[in-house]
Amino acid sequence: MRDWGVVYREQVGGHDLLTYSPDRAKQWGAYGNGGKGDGGKLDTIAKKHPAQNVAMVKTFAEAAAAIEAGFPVPVCSMQGFASVRDQHGYAAASGSWAHCMCFVAVRYAKNGSPDDALLCLNSWGPRWISGPRWPDDMPEGSFWVRRTIVERMLGSQPDSYAVGSVAGFGWRDLDNGGFLAPSLPDKVFP
Repeated sequence: MRDWGVVYREQVGGHDLLTYSPDRAKQWGAYGNGGKGDGGKLDTIAKKHPAQNVAMVKTFAEAAAAIEAGFPVPVCSMQGFASVRDQHGYAAASGSWAHCMCFVAVRYAKNGSPDDALLCLNSWGPRWISGPRWPDDMPEGSFWVRRTIVERMLGSQPDSYAVGSVAGFGWRDLDNGGFLAPSLPDKVFP
């Protein structure tokens, strides 16, 4: 990300990135952003937005600290997961995926959670996984990963980084479905 840059999942450079496409991911993995027929146009756009501050993340504690400071942690490992969450929103480690996802939230056993865990947001859209979510407004398509699995994922290969800032992207309001916002009181008092 520091060397090649990033683009948002939106309409950009003549490409509709709003919907995940496994075929596009495979083609772009072989030929770069925009695929074989793009002539490097999308790569040029991405290079305008390099990640300026990145730090390798190798442990649960490092990932949790980054997330708690507001920095996401794209996680690259070969760990796959079940497509059904348990009653607490966890997905069991299962199989092998050569895939990048993103850790975006933390929960701790000391605060009443069954285990220390990180919330993993997958790029496959909202319907690839089913089952209960905790909390109820946790993002669709996400699942909790237990600390022991996180440690294995981050320690297995040096490919996961906290992302501090990205050049060229100004402030924009995001609709996160209220997932990151505190609850508002029922009444507002003068």
